[in-house]
Formats: sequence, structure tokens, C-alpha cells
Amino acid sequence: MSELAELQHELQDFLLCGSKKVTGRIAKPSSGSVADRLSVYQNAYWLRLLGVLSDEFSAIKSLLGDSPFRMMASQYLMAYPSSSVSVADLGRHLPEFLRETGSESHLCELATFERNLAECLLTEDVALLTKEKLAELTAEQWPNTVFVCHPSVRLMQCSYQTEKLWRDMHAEEPAEKPEAELADGLHTLVIWRKKAEVCFHLLTSRERALLNQLV
Repeated sequence: MSELAELQHELQDFLLCGSKKVTGRIAKPSSGSVADRLSVYQNAYWLRLLGVLSDEFSAIKSLLGDSPFRMMASQYLMAYPSSSVSVADLGRHLPEFLRETGSESHLCELATFERNLAECLLTEDVALLTKEKLAELTAEQWPNTVFVCHPSVRLMQCSYQTEKLWRDMHAEEPAEKPEAELADGLHTLVIWRKKAEVCFHLLTSRERALLNQLV
């Protein structure tokens, strides 16, 4: 391993694990200490991660408020440190963390919804089935034809009107304090991506029965 690679790994260990090994490699600034210099990188790294979570879970942040959200997100990052080269994976455990820490059930459900929205944007882009392609199928092919959903498709069972709460919080003129409302029994949302836009729809019982066979 080159000296530069060793330095990069030691700095990464400092940011992720608090290792002090890199301290001896850092030049002392003209004012302040080596610890002060390293804290600049540590603070920037931490703020970047908090910013990623704020963007992905914007409705959760709006419900909790800035300071409570930062506290919750900081506790989450300590419980589930970043372990991926991509910040897109950073929030994948946040719904689970909220359940583990006894958060209100509507917050857990909203976090799961927002994570599903984010994951839809991360899935691979594949060609969609068209009417023209269907028309090319012969009568002999139909009995053995199997349909599958686009990789972005997610089904989510909700106890609350989570999609309504999310819409209310992203309205041009949101209510001062939108509230979570219980659904009339469990209902199912389908979430998918259409080009670069994430869409969702409340399924009827027939739609749900059909999609359950595909997803």
C-alpha cells in the first residue's frame, strides 16, 4: 500500500471510528492544534451525513423540528455508522432505528415510506413493456408468458394515511402542523418510478390481489 493510501485509510479510520493514528501525520497549523485541524474534517463529514438524512427524510424532519431531528439523526449515525461508499445507503436502517428506540408508530411508517421513495430512484432503469410488444405475442406464447414488475415497484402496507400526510407536508401551502390519521383498516400503497419521477397510488382490493402475484 502506498504512503498516500495509508494516509487516506488512517484519515477514514479517524472519521469513522475516532482512531488517533493519523494524528502524527498531520502538520500542526500556525494557530490552534492538530486536533483543531482534524475537527474541521470531522465536522464537515458529520454535517454532510446529517444533510443527506435531512434531504431523504424531509417529512420526518418537518414533523420533529430541526433540533430534535438532528439529535435523532446523530443517535442513528452512532447506532448505524455509514458503512457504504455511497451515501444513498445511509438511511436504509432509519425506519428500523425508529422502531427500536420506541418512536411513535406513525413516524416509523412515514420513515419507511420516505425510504421507499428514495429506493425507487436508486433502482436500475429497464425498458417497460409496451402495447406493441404485447401485440407481438402469439396465441401459443400467451399460456407461458410471465409478467414481472419494474425493479422500482414497492408495495407498502399502511396503518395510517401516510401518503396523505406526506402530500400535506409537501403542499405549496402546508398546514401549520399536519397530523397523522389512522387509515380505515390496513391499506396498501404501490410505489414506483416513472422516468425520474417517483409515483405512488392507493390500491383497490382487486389491484392489490393482482400485484401481490407479481411482487
